[in-house]
Order: sequence, then structure tokens, then C-alpha cells
Amino acid sequence: MSEETRLLEMLKSPKASVRYDACELLRVQPSLSPDALSALELALEDSDPSVRDSPASALQVHQTNSVIPQSLVHQ
Repeated sequence: MSEETRLLEMLKSPKASVRYDACELLRVQPSLSPDALSALELALEDSDPSVRDSPASALQVHQTNSVIPQSLVHQ
């Protein structure tokens, strides 16, 4: 099982603390698959308010990392 797969399984945990940890660990991964990004988007609607901010941070990091500056596109 890959690290990302393990973390995606953690997002399904009944324990809010485990789901929170999964989001934080996904945030620091070097890159994420489209499935992981989708799972984080779903986690934005988590039933526990203490978990909801964590996927937003992870998505922000990975969406920022995937943007290629226009100055590099036309070189």
C-alpha cells in the first residue's frame, strides 16, 4: 500500500483526529494524485468542524504548487 493510499484510508476513519492527521500528512506530500485532491475536497464537508480547515490548507498548498508561472510557459 502506498503512503497516499494509506492516508486516503485514514480520511475514512470514524475518528476526527485521524482524519485531521491524514489531511495534515497529505498537505506535506510532494505531490498528490487527482483521487487524493478529490478526497480532500470531500473532506471540506467533514462532520467535525475541527477537521474542516485542514483539507483547505492541503488543497491550497497543492493547487499553488501545480500552477506554472506564465513567464516559464513561454520560454
